Amino acid sequence: MTALTEPGRLPVLARSRARLRRLLEGPETSRQRVAAVLLDDPALALQALYRANAVPHRHFRAEVATLEDAVHMLGESGLTCLLDEVVEAERQLEGNRLRAYRHAMARGVLAGALAADWASCGRDMFPAEVAAAALLHTLGEFVLLAVGDRRIRRYLQLVYLHHVLPHEADYVALSDSLGTLGYRLACRWALPEMVRESMRPHNAAHSRLLGAMLANQMARDACSGWRHPLLGRDLWLASELLELSPDALTLRVNRVLALMRERHPVLAETALTPLPTPARAPSVWDLRVPYQAPFCLAPRGDELARCRCRLEREQGGSDERLLTTLLYGLHRGLGLNRVAFFTCAPGDRTLSPQLFVGSEFEPGFNQGGWRHRARALLDELLEAPGVVRVGDGGTIALPDELAERLGVDAFLAMPLWRGGAVLGLVYADRRSVCCHLDAGVETQFAALVLWTSELLSRASGEIS
Repeated sequence: MTALTEPGRLPVLARSRARLRRLLEGPETSRQRVAAVLLDDPALALQALYRANAVPHRHFRAEVATLEDAVHMLGESGLTCLLDEVVEAERQLEGNRLRAYRHAMARGVLAGALAADWASCGRDMFPAEVAAAALLHTLGEFVLLAVGDRRIRRYLQLVYLHHVLPHEADYVALSDSLGTLGYRLACRWALPEMVRESMRPHNAAHSRLLGAMLANQMARDACSGWRHPLLGRDLWLASELLELSPDALTLRVNRVLALMRERHPVLAETALTPLPTPARAPSVWDLRVPYQAPFCLAPRGDELARCRCRLEREQGGSDERLLTTLLYGLHRGLGLNRVAFFTCAPGDRTLSPQLFVGSEFEPGFNQGGWRHRARALLDELLEAPGVVRVGDGGTIALPDELAERLGVDAFLAMPLWRGGAVLGLVYADRRSVCCHLDAGVETQFAALVLWTSELLSRASGEIS
């Protein structure tokens, strides 16, 4: 991270650089053709967007959101200057590091192509914005591969060889979140809003951003031979989002895969096979395949203590910052897999997803759609005086359908208050049966949420 202070340090592929140079030196240079070359290389696209948004122009705060607009803003001279200054991956990286970087770039390109196709299918007014968001969605992974962070190799092994959920691989291999890293860099480099916001899990509630997220899921799953856990949930969610039958979705995905295999030789080196239909491979499309977590997330007392100090220090600041600190404390301090905060709308007391930690690659969970199937249950939890255990060993039963969708037998929930007003609901679970939600975890969970409520009340001058 510290070694890569500017996006210009992210190496581009030699093939993309040569293609763009030939195009600029040719007789016909259209914005569409140049943008198509940029879409075949996330690093090149990133640098074009970054430079275009740094150009002073008459629209003041209006950002350059698409690659075609970036091409128009930079012009041939700006693009030529960019090509003269970029670093080539083939010169900077070597061996397994280069191979992993090229494969990550190819997955990003495949995600961009799927997102563009789906946006056009859904009659999106600006499909190029969605494509750019999907192309750069895994920015954190690109960066760690580029700087040679040794931890990223273990992460890739866990995700692509052992099919561990990416955010759990984050926890054990990186001690950080790739999604959070990508979001911080996207903000720092002033990348377009669609790119930035597609990296925030709660935005799965918005269809355009959900399309970019799901396209990345699909690209990862395709490059893993359709063997990733929770794949069926993503497929059915994409089918619902695009209003396509499973067979129609399969045709569209496979058409994009075939085109990309021809354009990108790197994809031929992966386990890229056509997506089977539900009739041919029911297990791939199974909505309720349980995910067996291969390990527990280890609780860390130092992280819990750090969370308490930060909560104390940040009281009186923004609610979102305080809540994010709370969620990270629950996730890393107590070793809880997924932690979420659902905000409560004043008046009608309906819940909306706002913040998530530990579920970055589960758009179906982040979308909050499962709450519609359990509205009565969540309404009851909002009235609870303290922590509630729902499911196995708890005072409230967890409906079978909801248990299957969540993939856990039990979860903890507790209202978060500011004085006399409820702000929302804090949710937490653990995936592994051998590392279940015991009484000690429940007590610590309740204590941290209660402490946050007290800080919120104290900062607003109300008595908790």
